[in-house]
Amino acid sequence: KIKSYIDKNLKKANGRAASRAQHVQKWIILDKDFSIGGDELTATLKLKRRVVMAKYEAEIEAMYA
Repeated sequence: KIKSYIDKNLKKANGRAASRAQHVQKWIILDKDFSIGGDELTATLKLKRRVVMAKYEAEIEAMYA
């Protein structure tokens, strides 16, 4: 039920995107939010891509398998 709700709204959001490069194509729901304490975000709330890639490597690989 939740997946279908998210898919429906992503379809709407992708329809309003300026280009195909801005489309969300794959997504997963993680068990917790990114946080400063979890070391995924900086003090200015920017994503630490290297940390997220290392921490969630298995989930990312599963999306593209």
